[in-house]
Amino acid sequence: MIARIPGSLWGRALRSRLVVAQQQRFARTPQSLTARSLPSLARAYSTAPDPAEQPAAAADHEEPEQQPAAPTSMPQQPARFANRSGRLSFLDTRNLGEKAEGDLLMAIASRLSPDVDAPGDSILPSGLSRKVLASQLDRSRKGINIELKWLKDPRELADRVGRVLQLGDPALAVALIRGAQKNKMKCDVAWNHLLAYCMDRNQPRVAFKFYNDMKKRGRKPKETTYTIMLRGFSRASKSKEVVKTAYSVYRSISAPNSAVKRSTIHTNAMLTVCHRHEDMNMLWRIAGDLPEEGPGAPDMATYTIILTALQFAAARDVKALGPDQIDKILERKAQAVREGKRVWADIVYRWTHEHLTLDNKVVHAMATLLLEGASDRDCYDVLTLYNQTMGIPILQEKPPPIPSSFKARVNSGRIMQDTSSAPPPPPKRQPVEDVPFVDDDNQLLELAKAEEDGVEPAVDEQQPEEEMEEEEEESFEDLFDPVVPQEADLSYLQPDNKDLTVILDACFTMTQGTAAGMAYWRHLTLGETDHHVAPDPVSFLQYLRLLRISRSSFAAVKVMRDQMVASKQANGKAFHVALSSCRRDRRNPSVLLYANELLSLMHQSLILPDPRALEGYLELIQILSNNPESLLAMNGLGADEGLEARSLQNLGKKLQVKLRLVALATLRPHINQLHEAMEYGKPSPKGRWSALHQPEIVFGMVAAKVMARARMLIDDTLKIEYMLFVPKSDRKTLESESRMLRKYSDKETVAKFRSQNIFPTIEQKNRFLQRS
Repeated sequence: MIARIPGSLWGRALRSRLVVAQQQRFARTPQSLTARSLPSLARAYSTAPDPAEQPAAAADHEEPEQQPAAPTSMPQQPARFANRSGRLSFLDTRNLGEKAEGDLLMAIASRLSPDVDAPGDSILPSGLSRKVLASQLDRSRKGINIELKWLKDPRELADRVGRVLQLGDPALAVALIRGAQKNKMKCDVAWNHLLAYCMDRNQPRVAFKFYNDMKKRGRKPKETTYTIMLRGFSRASKSKEVVKTAYSVYRSISAPNSAVKRSTIHTNAMLTVCHRHEDMNMLWRIAGDLPEEGPGAPDMATYTIILTALQFAAARDVKALGPDQIDKILERKAQAVREGKRVWADIVYRWTHEHLTLDNKVVHAMATLLLEGASDRDCYDVLTLYNQTMGIPILQEKPPPIPSSFKARVNSGRIMQDTSSAPPPPPKRQPVEDVPFVDDDNQLLELAKAEEDGVEPAVDEQQPEEEMEEEEEESFEDLFDPVVPQEADLSYLQPDNKDLTVILDACFTMTQGTAAGMAYWRHLTLGETDHHVAPDPVSFLQYLRLLRISRSSFAAVKVMRDQMVASKQANGKAFHVALSSCRRDRRNPSVLLYANELLSLMHQSLILPDPRALEGYLELIQILSNNPESLLAMNGLGADEGLEARSLQNLGKKLQVKLRLVALATLRPHINQLHEAMEYGKPSPKGRWSALHQPEIVFGMVAAKVMARARMLIDDTLKIEYMLFVPKSDRKTLESESRMLRKYSDKETVAKFRSQNIFPTIEQKNRFLQRS
């Protein structure tokens, strides 16, 4: 027999253990209804151990008694207990759809009265109507009151509510909170758990309903409550109504009867709501009301949100425009860049006056916004931005100046297009003002007449406005000038991989920025400077794309061999992009050697080869084979050995055979690996999720396509016209490989691998571990 002292920690642990254990036991019971019943808390408590309550038992250094396992099915209840009162209702909402769950939560928030204007019985689980559910909750009030007698600590109440919500019973949690509120217990954390639960379930309307219910019951929101509400609104589905509701919550923080002072955290959360729900007018309205200094002033997170919102708003507007509306697209991008520069001017002022501390996030946000402009000057401003904030030297020449206004740029383009495609228009008559009529005193007749009539002459107001716009645009000329050497208390930021990727992206976008991009890569990743960055796979891919457009196959092989493979970050996509650099650099006499080296590196670095890289290699071989004259100077073919031929045609065929034999010898280990995996490979036994996310898997459709193309290359080499140039030993090998690969041209095999992934075998994994 165990003594139970009312109100003791041990007694509370036993009671809490009972509820959780009973819920878990009945959750395993097959029932047709989602609603489940828990025994009344007035009955004897069980001491069965439960993992969720082990810390509570350990607090008293007591070990709970072991009880036999719970039965798999609930025994038949006697008829005399059928209408027994005081039962707690357990309603599981985890298996409902989003709309049904939202309607049910709204019904719970409306207190489940039969006469309330709430959703009908169709949204409730099968066999449970609103009236039945309301009556069950009414009968369970006695049990809730008994449980609240033992929940005197607000922390215990909050933990209990949190566990009930995790089990999917918001009705019981709401009943506990409302009962505790009625008993004048401090339950702020419990209300926060309930609001966070509704927001996590994407039910902002229900959360707002409970928020108002909390205030009506005399519980004023705390700082954390406002933060939970605003951040929850930012994660909700896009809607203008969500912004209005969030703004009403945000505005109530500054109400006269509010017990909370508005902080920058609340402002940033509200700005995030405007950003994610695409309401720029509300965003500027909130940002304009912020104080310049003191409490509530914007911080770097505030500026980061605003710059990111400007970028996404411009991208949305550009996407809505048609591809033929080039002028409007350029104007919208230029407008976003101008607005971002105005924000950056405020950032630099606060940074130089030590009001705020600069961070990498706001620099990255400004750099990505400048890239949205996509002009050479905008990309050059990215480089000057990193020079201003991180001290990275500018390794690109300044592009030529652009017209001061977008209208002048567009008009100049239109005039050039008209003059180049159409005959010159006939000369127009000069305006009257160019040949003025004057009076005897050498004054304009219009001005003299206006002075006599006492009317002020008309002034052209458009010109001053244009001059003001030009002056405003010219004011950004020195916006990104260095400021750190002039201020002793300021220091440079340390660049990271995001900054390296943005710099490479800027060089990639510029008209002649590939050389500068390669210089930045050497300076930031290979140089021994204060700006050293250890590149990650994303930075490697961006640099390989830069090398691809510049046809730098040698540099691609070098960075793969010396940096990416050496740091064990090589992946199939990187080899695919590197081989595309070789394909664009096909006029290079050493391109075959570079491509073969990349395949050799891929064999060392990957368990299974990437089919896209193999497909790119086959395309390169096909391009080189179609131009036999380029094979005369090709390195790696042994073109100087045994090329005596009686005609140029035989010479070309001999070079083609040599090229194909070298290519097939390079492809052979990769083809054998894919064939073995496609025949015997199986997913990992750890589970379906791990099998889907293994990095070594390849798509079966692409692999089957590569195998079929490899067979085509073999069959082309075995043609009769090349019989004299293929050795017999090689011919036998090629014939056997052709028979092996013939199955991958079959329709059934292609259909089989169309929706199937290829996994390596255990032997392949072991061989890879030995190689590496």
